[in-house]
Amino acid sequence: MPPFVRRSVPSLLLRLSAAALVGGWFVDPASLVAQSPLARLKQRLQRPFVGQFTSAELQLELVWNDAQNRYEGTWRADGEQGRIEARERDGQLVGDLLRGAQRHAFGLRAQGERFLLDCDGDQLELQRASPPAPGGPAAGVALPAAAAGVGIAFAPRGAELVVAQLLADGPAARAKVPLGAVLRAIDARAVRGWSQEQVRQALGGAAGSLVTVTFETDREVLDVVLQRAPLGAANDPPAAPSGEAIGDLPAWLQPGVRVTYFSGTAQFPGVRQALTEDDQGNWTDGTRRFRVDDLQGGGGAGFTQYDFVAVAPEALLVASTSFVYADAQLATVMRASTTALVGDRTGLGDLWVPPARLAAMRDEESPGHRVRRLRYPLGGQTYDALTTQIHNASGYTRYTYDLATGLLLAHSHSSVGKAMPTPNANGTASAGQGVTTIVHGHLRARRALALPWLRGKTPDWVQPGARLDYRGTMRNSLADGVMAPWQYGVSIGVDRLAGGGALATLATRLDYGYGQPPQQSTGQVAYGPGGAIALWLDVA
Repeated sequence: MPPFVRRSVPSLLLRLSAAALVGGWFVDPASLVAQSPLARLKQRLQRPFVGQFTSAELQLELVWNDAQNRYEGTWRADGEQGRIEARERDGQLVGDLLRGAQRHAFGLRAQGERFLLDCDGDQLELQRASPPAPGGPAAGVALPAAAAGVGIAFAPRGAELVVAQLLADGPAARAKVPLGAVLRAIDARAVRGWSQEQVRQALGGAAGSLVTVTFETDREVLDVVLQRAPLGAANDPPAAPSGEAIGDLPAWLQPGVRVTYFSGTAQFPGVRQALTEDDQGNWTDGTRRFRVDDLQGGGGAGFTQYDFVAVAPEALLVASTSFVYADAQLATVMRASTTALVGDRTGLGDLWVPPARLAAMRDEESPGHRVRRLRYPLGGQTYDALTTQIHNASGYTRYTYDLATGLLLAHSHSSVGKAMPTPNANGTASAGQGVTTIVHGHLRARRALALPWLRGKTPDWVQPGARLDYRGTMRNSLADGVMAPWQYGVSIGVDRLAGGGALATLATRLDYGYGQPPQQSTGQVAYGPGGAIALWLDVA
């Protein structure tokens, strides 16, 4: 068995950007993913080689990287350590153990409760060092007391555990784990039914080791790779806060506040042409046929408005509306989508972070992660700001916040897609660089809307289960006098009340009347006294 060397891996947070651009138009990210978040979560929980595998001679630690569609991790043996890159093939894991510039091919397969590793003609028997099952630790595996952790405090919500607080400058805080997210899995093991002590034991481990934690929010499922770190003398996460310990909301956070951001996206192909498998294609590798597609870049821009429709310490309801430019001159915008965001005094996704939490973060400069304070000029003003950046070989993600208000000032993201086959001039093919995507957005304005119903109260009839149905017609001005009006319907179903407002499901149905299936859509919306579109008026 060859000796190995391990490299420290920073905490990574792989996020889907707020919007993706296809063919010059902004597209809702949900439309780009065929599976639902829960379906993707289920798929992730089926990764059989995520976790730690140990023997007297060797220790492997593996996590799943969605962006690279492969397993990655570290190994340790004979006092040396190194990286692992591998993929699942025919029920076993195959890949390379990296030692400097050398690659040692290996295979890992399950055999009953054991795992057999083949490498350079040698074979080792490994045991999985797994997190505890709901009833306790796995048989035969003793879990030592945690020497380090990730800095998350959870609070029970029914049968689930949600992120209640992050240790300032801890691994989870640096990775921007969202407050209020539901814990779903640790190292691909579902945690439903676990106690908080079992979760604490599973998240604890040796300082510098990796753990993959799966969270679910209202919008997405996140796999967050965290590097465990010492958390203090007791090695305990922060205590879950009581409702009174967080403090009051900033004075500017009021119903009727509108925050507007400009954002743009650009895509740059790494090659001019790509090969796509096609039985009718005119390019062949001897066994398969391909067509040659010319690749072009794309770009676009638009605005997103965030209206704080209801504001209370226990709930922030925001109506988010996206607009995209409809012409190359950037003179006309059209509405693209509407959705709802939910937060509370502990934060609102990436949009707002409590100033006290920003103030507690320490400046940092480490491989893959940076936190620094700076004077940030924007829109004729200069802000005292804090910037966080996560970067790796495929790109970076950066957020800049106003220290006084906690509002997001700017965000940017760059990533390179997977390699694609491209034809060469001599008739051969090679792997070409993937598409580079760059996203940037910044704050354009913050103002208070003058709404006549701003101080109104939610009427008694607005309760979970209430439903409003509207029926009417829609006309197309280009077809006026040529086509009959289309039949149009809107249904609004109240899901729950929060912070003096309501979250509801909005369903629309457009029937063109020519025998084609109607066009239907559903989405979550937020209503409250601070909304520009009022679902109700206070009759008092």
